[in-house]
Amino acid sequence: MRSPSASGGRRARLLALVEARWALVRMLAHASPRLVVVRLVVLVVAGVLPVALVLAGGHLSGRIADSLGSGELDPVVPAFVLVMGLYLLGELLGPVLGRLRWRVTKSVDGTIRDRVLRAALSGADVSHLQGQAHLDAMGELQGLVRWSATPGQGAAGIVALAQDYLTVFAAGAVLATYQPLVAAAVLVSTLVMRVHWRRSTLRIIEVWREGDRARREGWYLSSLGLERPARHEVRLFGLRRWLSTRIGAAGVRAWTPTWRERRAGMRSSTIWHVALVGSATLAGLLHAASAVTSGRWDVEDLVVFVPMMFLVLGFAGSSPEDMAIEYSVKILPSIEQVERDARTARDRDLGRRVDPDVPPRLELRGVSFAYPNGAEVLHDIDLDIPAGSSLAVVGMNGAGKSTLIRLLCGLHPPTSGHVLVNGDDLADLALASWHQLTAPIFQGFLRMPGDVATNVTIGAARPGDAADESLDRALAAAGASGFTSRLPEGRRTSLASPFLDGHDLSGGQWQRLAHARVAYALEHGARFLVLDEPTSNLDTAAEERLVQRLVEQTAGAVTTVLVTHRLALARRCDRIVVLADGAVAEQGTHGDLVARGGRYAQAFALQAGMYPWSAADE
Repeated sequence: MRSPSASGGRRARLLALVEARWALVRMLAHASPRLVVVRLVVLVVAGVLPVALVLAGGHLSGRIADSLGSGELDPVVPAFVLVMGLYLLGELLGPVLGRLRWRVTKSVDGTIRDRVLRAALSGADVSHLQGQAHLDAMGELQGLVRWSATPGQGAAGIVALAQDYLTVFAAGAVLATYQPLVAAAVLVSTLVMRVHWRRSTLRIIEVWREGDRARREGWYLSSLGLERPARHEVRLFGLRRWLSTRIGAAGVRAWTPTWRERRAGMRSSTIWHVALVGSATLAGLLHAASAVTSGRWDVEDLVVFVPMMFLVLGFAGSSPEDMAIEYSVKILPSIEQVERDARTARDRDLGRRVDPDVPPRLELRGVSFAYPNGAEVLHDIDLDIPAGSSLAVVGMNGAGKSTLIRLLCGLHPPTSGHVLVNGDDLADLALASWHQLTAPIFQGFLRMPGDVATNVTIGAARPGDAADESLDRALAAAGASGFTSRLPEGRRTSLASPFLDGHDLSGGQWQRLAHARVAYALEHGARFLVLDEPTSNLDTAAEERLVQRLVEQTAGAVTTVLVTHRLALARRCDRIVVLADGAVAEQGTHGDLVARGGRYAQAFALQAGMYPWSAADE
């Protein structure tokens, strides 16, 4: 006797199967109603056509047999015309079915890709992007681009499978008029093998998905050798053989379990297939032979019964739709995960807007932060940044400097504690309005595949009409006027080297465009300036001029946070915070910290000895 838990588990799996298939059917709503109606009409016609063709063929065989005895050919002609007409209809339906399938697939996939793209880019909060569930979901959704087994293919496959089932049951109904027991045996054998093959397919897909991370490793290593920025070092360091070995090893880890499961599944399914389908076929043929030899059936009956039986049994194997359907079903939870994360992120966009006309006052109260599944990066941070002031954040690599400014920008909510903007908790404010007031340069700054003007004006809080004078001033402030004017088409030059008509820039030139973007944003309403190692590609004189323009000349009108290893730049700020091991080790003005003789004073003395001109005016 089966246990209740086993029965309950079987019911749950059945319900999950039905819900997943129904989810694919609902995907058809993304196609136009007219297209869906036409596809359903064609489904019915194409589903009953094979059965009608067998019946017409039997009728024609009967008329031919009769004409041989009577010598009259007139009864044969209509039956022959009917068979030829049905054959012609089948030939015409072939390309129509292909075209309809393509349109359904593209309509569904286009909508799904839009949904995933909108969800992936939704919300000003990016904390969910670090979660393992989100990363796994996005990794699986690469199939929307890389593979053919997409939700559109699955939805189209469901329709095609419904057409096959219509054919099978219509043929089974015809068989039952000849011999119900044989019809039942043939149908049961066919459906049992369909379930067996589908289970085998499911096991293969489960094993295949377990190798997803190994496949991603292989793709990453492949891109490492072929794409920028590492392709030069790969060749200089002689890493081609090392990469080939690692790519091969990742492929073996990813695919060997799948190949093993395929072999085992096919062996088991083939044995069952031969046993069940062979028995049903033998029983049907024996019955047909007995009926013909006993005189109960004529030629027409035989010509209808045998092809009709094989029409049903032909569905006993693995359908070409199975793989597309099962793969599509498996990625539906990933779509739901990404959209669920997007809804959570969009919730943080709701709230009061930040006053755009005054520089913000920022406070951190007992702020701690840990990335998902990671150690705590910041703990118990208390910090005050007065409105219109400038703060430098310094410390060793890994001290938490970049994480701190991400919290100030609202890109991540703190694990505990509060980030306050003008006395209001950032969690209660509309993040989008806060981001419109933020002018950032991060270490991995944005390099837009667009022209110079696009790279500079994008993201401004009050972009206006991007007048030439404003753009000119931003380029001049960043020291970018010279090289941009020498580009082939000036500021309208496409900066996208992968494209044939694109033009690339040096690292320092790209960074100057990032500086121009910040200067443009400040002129158009930004009130919070974020500089995370903003001069890593510039020489000492250029970085001094940049900090003077962006920090000192905006004092009082803009609140600034500067993250830097160059302490000669940090001293330009009103106050300095030294982070160590995720906590505030020291804070104060440059003079206070030098006088204290602690971490900052020792680091500054070391840098001043290496670059004495940097401290000449100290």
